[in-house]
Amino acid sequence: MPRRHGHKLHIVFVATALAALFMPTLLPWCRLTFFAPFLIMVYYEKALASSLWLAFLCGIIVDLQAAHLQLGLVTLSYCLTTWILYARKRFFFEDKITTIPLMTFFFSILSTLILAVLFRLFEGHIGLSWLWVITDLFIMPVVDGFYALAFFTLPSLIERRPKLANGDFTDTRPQ
Repeated sequence: MPRRHGHKLHIVFVATALAALFMPTLLPWCRLTFFAPFLIMVYYEKALASSLWLAFLCGIIVDLQAAHLQLGLVTLSYCLTTWILYARKRFFFEDKITTIPLMTFFFSILSTLILAVLFRLFEGHIGLSWLWVITDLFIMPVVDGFYALAFFTLPSLIERRPKLANGDFTDTRPQ
């Protein structure tokens, strides 16, 4: 399988980490799962052990910002989500335009469910409601999927588009 993102993973990580660190301050209502598309890209580039370590790192970054949660809950959620989803990557081809957004959607749902269970186990209570189900298990994962499409999939498609010597884009459609 071709590896498209390997040489850029460090750049994607830094950009994603900066977004995860500053967006909650600039737009507090924006609750995206910033690291999900990065971790999905990692699944296609790295072994499970490396993916788990990177999920751990991403989770720690989010945990350090989440003063309202016990330290480690998001980290554990990200690691468990990675452990579950990593093997499922074989159902989605890396080079499809829908892969990163769909896998981000699944990451968002699964990590939210796992975090809810962990929150219940360690905090003792969780406010489940139909509003929570609609927003956190449907609307936000869809928004996370669009975030992945807009900032990860579409830019890579534009970058890979072949150019002519004069800078014009070539017509890659079959004639």
